[in-house]
Amino acid sequence: MERRFELNKYGKIYSISLEVNSYMDGNLAIQMYSWEDGYPEPWDFLTVNLEGKREKDCAFIDTNHNGQEICMDYS
Repeated sequence: MERRFELNKYGKIYSISLEVNSYMDGNLAIQMYSWEDGYPEPWDFLTVNLEGKREKDCAFIDTNHNGQEICMDYS
């Protein structure tokens, strides 16, 4: 089952889902999708790919593009 959360950004509330992928170097990537009109549109990446190879399931949250509020508890 797909899980979504609401993200308040740019004065609007977006319904966001996440998809686990990997960057070209194999590091963990998590992409965010916005559900505007009933179908997913690529939004941004939750993660950022910093230099170097990471252990499995290790990632860095991109607060530069997404702001500190992206780290809030959405459970």
